Amino acid sequence: MAADDAVQEARKSIAELIRADAEEIVFTSGATEANNLAILGLLGHRKTARTRVVVSAIEHKCVLQSSRQLSFSNMKSLPARASIGHVDIDALESLIDENTALVSIMTSTTRWLHPTARKDWDLCRKAGTVFHSDAAQQQLQ
Repeated sequence: MAADDAVQEARKSIAELIRADAEEIVFTSGATEANNLAILGLLGHRKTARTRVVVSAIEHKCVLQSSRQLSFSNMKSLPARASIGHVDIDALESLIDENTALVSIMTSTTRWLHPTARKDWDLCRKAGTVFHSDAAQQQLQ
């Protein structure tokens, strides 16, 4: 029972950190499972007519595969400067429309520091689009 108590306590702590309910925190065995759950689990069962998925050009293959499965042939690639992990915010704005169900942009160490990192979230929120970020490789400093 001590292990379960520790997991429940961790779930509560994380929820408080991100202003969520503890029941919304799900632990997975790894990044691929987490990305599949986020992309297919959320949007695969969501009642929406939206079919477009926008992913950055530097996404992990599990994100690309899940996105392709979800959007069939309506997946758009978002240019990114792979050397620094920043996306082209103007390109993102031009790709998001009323048909966009999901935008997925990988998080890199430098991306969190980039001034447009918050802007992509805001663009998605305004469009009613789900924003996903694979932060599995993110290193805390």
